[in-house]
Amino acid sequence: MEEDGALVLVVDDVEAIVDELLTLLALQNIPAIGAHTLSEAIAALESAPAVSVIACDVRLDRETGLDIIPRIRDSRSLQARAFHYVFVTGDPMRLDLLPDMPRHSVLTKPVQPQALVRLLRELLAQAGA
Repeated sequence: MEEDGALVLVVDDVEAIVDELLTLLALQNIPAIGAHTLSEAIAALESAPAVSVIACDVRLDRETGLDIIPRIRDSRSLQARAFHYVFVTGDPMRLDLLPDMPRHSVLTKPVQPQALVRLLRELLAQAGA
């Protein structure tokens, strides 16, 4: 998938998971790109202006997926863009208890593929994509 046509960014530190999700989304006609670190994610967002949904694993190798929010806020080129965040976690958590959280959804592992696709379609429709 070319970055400039992508609507969804998938972030996971496990390459096979990113590949599987990109394949699933391609089969569902949802244009997506992937990243394995937050630095890769920021670079991908900078080169993919149509992305409006970020699906990010909470536990990345040496960082937390939640840190994508301040990284975007600190980026002059990204801070004005509106994103919906989908955080994927193996741990039940209450993201609503975190202060200053933007629009977000939480999916708990194991995530059913059709539940993910359904949520992404809803979010993309809300974004007008």
